[in-house]
Amino acid sequence: MSAHSSIPSSSTSSLPSDSSSSTPSTSLFFLWLPDYTDSDAQRRRAEATPRHLKQMMANVVSKQRGDYGGVTTMRATSANARQAAKNHMIDGTIVIVEAESVEAVWRLIEQDVFYTENVWDKERIVIKPFIPTLPHRQIAARM
Repeated sequence: MSAHSSIPSSSTSSLPSDSSSSTPSTSLFFLWLPDYTDSDAQRRRAEATPRHLKQMMANVVSKQRGDYGGVTTMRATSANARQAAKNHMIDGTIVIVEAESVEAVWRLIEQDVFYTENVWDKERIVIKPFIPTLPHRQIAARM
């Protein structure tokens, strides 16, 4: 059973959209993209990171994805999270993305080098519609 089949396509039908825009209706989505936990996972992430960052920056510039994102770290407090990331103690990625549908989000994920190079655990990916109540300045600027 594919991870895709567990995501209902109707999950975005009641989300607000900017009806004044001439572009297709879009919604925000929260993505939790956990890494695989095998003994080779951190090496795969380290090797794929330069390509992933280049790809993400190109997509952000072209406004295709990546409205806001970052990594999560293992066993880290806020005081040492940056050091944990530098020491390759990363266990996943969180992204807020604007897209037309869950299916469009899946297409973006599947094109990412972290997906194709088996950094992200394909069976544990979570996509949720996201409505900010206290928007971050970058998310608020898009609303």
